[in-house]
Amino acid sequence: MGRLFASLFGAVAFLVVVLRSWTEGWAIEPTLQQACLALVIFSLLGGWVGWTADTAICQAVQTQLDAALGPAAAAQSESSPTPPR
Repeated sequence: MGRLFASLFGAVAFLVVVLRSWTEGWAIEPTLQQACLALVIFSLLGGWVGWTADTAICQAVQTQLDAALGPAAAAQSESSPTPPR
């Protein structure tokens, strides 16, 4: 998910800078410098947002799974004793 957000944020930032410079008539070299800088910054930001979202989703799913399987796992461990060593 982090890669997806990083690529989307970066591409949109690059496109916004290029379109803005095209409408305002900037020179091409400063435009590409700013667009590349925006690409890097927003890709890093998008990667962080995606990683945070992925972590939150995984934790929520794990919590729900533990809550759903908690009673079943406890009942199974009580009914079957551990084998001797």
